[in-house]
Amino acid sequence: MNSYYVLTLFPEIFNTYFSIGLAKKGLDKGLFSVDIINLRDFAKNKFKKVDDYPFGGSSGLVLQVQPIMDAINYIESICPDVVFFYPSPRGEVLKQKKLFEISKKFDKICFLCGHYKGVDERIFKLKEIKEISLGDYVLNSGEIATVVLLDGLLRLIPGFIGNEKCIMEDSISSCLLESPNYTKPREIFGEAVPDILLSGHHENIKFWQMKESFKKTIKSKPYLILGRSFSKNEKAAFAQAKAEILKELYSGG
Repeated sequence: MNSYYVLTLFPEIFNTYFSIGLAKKGLDKGLFSVDIINLRDFAKNKFKKVDDYPFGGSSGLVLQVQPIMDAINYIESICPDVVFFYPSPRGEVLKQKKLFEISKKFDKICFLCGHYKGVDERIFKLKEIKEISLGDYVLNSGEIATVVLLDGLLRLIPGFIGNEKCIMEDSISSCLLESPNYTKPREIFGEAVPDILLSGHHENIKFWQMKESFKKTIKSKPYLILGRSFSKNEKAAFAQAKAEILKELYSGG
């Protein structure tokens, strides 16, 4: 069973996440375990203070070594095989491929949530902690980034998603953006569902969806296609997608 630990100043964020939706269902079904640990529980002062001002005169606050180290040592005492991750702009930028890699390689993970100006740099010399980034932007805390990481990893656990076929059909997982989706009614505000989706011809529908996926990917994230090998049907869908895009460009559509 997958085991997750979270070192945080704000346990309430995770208590909420794991009390609703698929995360709650997965936890109730015993698909994984989670332990939300308040970093302040490892403070050695009566005020439960775990941060202080940085040397050098910079503004903000830095999480201290002692409470983090004590918390890490505690987690290692109950789970010796645990691997530590720290959301950080310095880390490798997260991609779906990386989520698959982490989920296959590690089943016991602890997330250290930074806050304020982050953590004392000496932590990374004292313990092996893997840094991972959501992108080149700044969040107020590591808690939000950790929720994203957890959400991405949990859905890869067998049984977490009701229809596991959805995982491989999702955008990015298939190296293509997802084709457009429609539901009832068939027409609303003058906009109708494409006829092909109502035809009942499954092969034609699948080809159309593949072609539309290529169109969306070419327009928005063409780099996802680089180095991708194509089946015969995919080559045909890709060629038609390019032709339709060129037609739209020349017609101004």
